[in-house]
Amino acid sequence: MTVSHLTVSVSVPGAEVDAVRATCETAKTNCPISKLLTTEITMDVTVA
Repeated sequence: MTVSHLTVSVSVPGAEVDAVRATCETAKTNCPISKLLTTEITMDVTVA
């Protein structure tokens, strides 16, 4: 696997949209699978 695309939909009542997006970005960046396989990950985040 060389590329992975994530489609994330998040609903967190009362949370700030920027904080939710930052958390998703951190999870993507620190994913142990992508680090192990040196996989490129792209992501679309929708915050409801």
